[in-house]
Amino acid sequence: MCMYLGTEKVKFTGRGRVVLPRQVRKLAGNRIVLKRGLDGCVEGYSLRDWKKESEKLSEVASEDRFKLKYFFASSQLIELDNQGRFVIPPNMLEFGKIKEAVIIGVGDHFEIWDLKLWQKHIGKARRAYG
Repeated sequence: MCMYLGTEKVKFTGRGRVVLPRQVRKLAGNRIVLKRGLDGCVEGYSLRDWKKESEKLSEVASEDRFKLKYFFASSQLIELDNQGRFVIPPNMLEFGKIKEAVIIGVGDHFEIWDLKLWQKHIGKARRAYG
């Protein structure tokens, strides 16, 4: 299992196109899976970690087929180019309200957030946990 750490603001290099940070790319490889996150972000996984995540989702959602369909139908396999660039699909940009992007490590996956939404989210955590 990969261990994603840190926070890095990334710039769009085209419509919805960003460069995956080098340390994330080293862990994830050139093919990643993106899915809608529960907190309004976009979650990213290496193919190996996606397999584990999909097994967990299948177990948890076995009683709730709608939830299972929601997660898998909203997921996409993404190919990175030789420079580590990829396009965040328009429906995921819209879902995450991503205008300026920040990529954060969350242990077993990474997340792509709108910078302002991330700052608001992390501000709540700072107030709660000091």
